[in-house]
Amino acid sequence: MVAAGIPTDRLFLAVVYKSGVGLHTVLLVRTDEGDMVLDSLTSRIRHWHQTGFIWVRAQVPGSPLQWKRVA
Repeated sequence: MVAAGIPTDRLFLAVVYKSGVGLHTVLLVRTDEGDMVLDSLTSRIRHWHQTGFIWVRAQVPGSPLQWKRVA
């Protein structure tokens, strides 16, 4: 993603729960159209609210050492 020109402050990780899989880590990209999810379990790129995941924690964009609980 960085090699493609996406600034690192727009990339962050999240821990989600997916039925049948359990806890899973995904990459989020903050765009002008919202946060998009890149998931190693699918080739589809979707808005975060279209995934069906239960969101557990996410890195604070621009502060990779800080994580927040997703409400």
